[in-house]
Amino acid sequence: MSGQGRDKDKESVQTLLANLQSGDEKKRRFAAEDLGHWKVEEAVPALVQGLEDLSIAVSEACADALVRIGTQRVAEEIAPAFASENVRLRNHASEIMNLLGEPAVPVLIQQLESPDKDVRMFAVDNLIYISSKKSIHALVKALEDNNINVAAAAAVGVGKVGEPEHFETLRKYLDSEHWMRCSVIRGMGFLGNHQAIEVILPLIHDEDLMVKISAIQALVKLANHEILPELLNLLREESLELFGVEALHVIHEIITSYPDKDYSKLFDKQLLDAMLQLTLMGDVESRIKAIEILGYSKIQKVVPDLINLIACNGIDTRKSIINSIVMIDPSDLGLLKQFLEDPDSTFEQKCAALDCIGRSTSKDRFLIIKEFLGSNDETLPRITLDAIHQDFQPVPVKEISALISSPIPEIRASAAGAMGRLGKSEFIPVLIAGLSDGSPEVREAVDNALIKIGKTYETPILAPYLDSFGKMERKTAFEYFGIRNPETISEKYIEGLQDPNVEVRVISYKVIANLRIATLDMVRKGIEDPVDTVQVQAVRAINSLPETPETQSFIHEMLASSASERLKVELIQVLAGLERFNVVDSLLPLLDDSSSWIRLEVVEYLKKRGDRSLIDHLKMLLDSDDEDLVEAVENAIDRLESHARS
Repeated sequence: MSGQGRDKDKESVQTLLANLQSGDEKKRRFAAEDLGHWKVEEAVPALVQGLEDLSIAVSEACADALVRIGTQRVAEEIAPAFASENVRLRNHASEIMNLLGEPAVPVLIQQLESPDKDVRMFAVDNLIYISSKKSIHALVKALEDNNINVAAAAAVGVGKVGEPEHFETLRKYLDSEHWMRCSVIRGMGFLGNHQAIEVILPLIHDEDLMVKISAIQALVKLANHEILPELLNLLREESLELFGVEALHVIHEIITSYPDKDYSKLFDKQLLDAMLQLTLMGDVESRIKAIEILGYSKIQKVVPDLINLIACNGIDTRKSIINSIVMIDPSDLGLLKQFLEDPDSTFEQKCAALDCIGRSTSKDRFLIIKEFLGSNDETLPRITLDAIHQDFQPVPVKEISALISSPIPEIRASAAGAMGRLGKSEFIPVLIAGLSDGSPEVREAVDNALIKIGKTYETPILAPYLDSFGKMERKTAFEYFGIRNPETISEKYIEGLQDPNVEVRVISYKVIANLRIATLDMVRKGIEDPVDTVQVQAVRAINSLPETPETQSFIHEMLASSASERLKVELIQVLAGLERFNVVDSLLPLLDDSSSWIRLEVVEYLKKRGDRSLIDHLKMLLDSDDEDLVEAVENAIDRLESHARS
């Protein structure tokens, strides 16, 4: 275990350094953690050496400690690792430099003078990541590096770290060797000023393929809507296979940066055809961007083309297609209805068409939804129900209610789901009847619908009331107490505590706890109930009791004298979620209880307290023969020590 709790002194530091170099794996890891917590700068060389520890846990602890110490000396000691043949060590060094930030910058600048081109490359990459203004002069100097890769990386770095005035600095290198020229263009893109647009935009027509692509990529960073027509022309005039996807990213960036502009006049037939081709090219991300651009075009005639794409794409792409059609919001829903009437349409196409109809603003949507709710097809009513969103108006109450009696279980479940989303009180009696449905899936859907309606229609108090019960309990609750806000009939629940029906007593305890009207006397009587499920609910009702001397005394008494293992466990679990009751002194004796279950729950309770003084009590259990208990104790001690460190 970590020595985190000790005060920092010379002797303890030397002990930690010794443990770091020669202890077992656990001691090495804890030593690294403590040295980092204390920010012991003299430990930096040893911690750097520890980065090569064969144990990944130890090497990562050393890396974390070096970052926590966070001084320039750390950077100085770690810099030689850039030249190492050990890949893991180099990766550690790069990550530590990045996380050190500003303190690493002077050291990284020095590394730009290294004769090793790989070291210089690491230095440039780290300086770009840190993006300190202090590094700009060094990056400008690195533009003259004799290694093209280092110089090219520096060009991108000058763009990322520099200011608009560095545009002219980069411009001087625009006529350089091919790869350098491409990097200069990308660097200019990061500077993001109007001068960059004037220089880069013509280069999208350059004869050099890579220069052209670099120019298109650089324009993504600029995202200026004034260049949109030129980029759209690129799709008309150039090879879509070579440049279409790259241009697509820029167009998407511009359009989504200015979503409120009207783009419909820019999309002629040639451009629409090109964009539809791009929905079939490149990776999924690129295809989705093409689909989204068509949505922003607001051109209604592409709706059938988008629905046709449904058949050959995955879930994410299908979602994008539906969202784009919703953006277009076609006034002519016949463009979508045709897919519902076509026997060759796939199930996915029908689902998408109905989803779009359900989210349309067209006045015709209600009649179409109503029509397909009454379809004799075995699938159309179900997917129509699924297409009815929570804000659908007017609500076809009669048609949806009728489908809860469908002979097809999937349709009944979908009907219940639609009722829950719509949240209408008119559905409650229909749903209560559905709690007796012969299909478990339908009962589950009905149950969920009742909970949703309770949360949206009734007062907020009804939400915990509905949420507390299982399906059969819910059915009993509705039958016994009716469909009313329990706050208005609290007396009926208090009477229910003495009801002969066990289910009613259980429900009543749950409700009075949620209404926070439980009293200590009610809890006492519930614990004396002959049925254990009622006893458990009575114990859980303690959660709602106020902090009083009487309640505190009752809890102490129950922990000390109750003969029921389960009730003690339930009580400890309840108390673990409360901070207002101070019961640590009553729980500590239970660490010696004969029940492993009780001891485990006490350990979990103490772990959550965050009090390091409890560690000594927990250590007494480390010699137990119960492996699960020992593991829980070790985890608790680690948690308490970690809490002390933070």
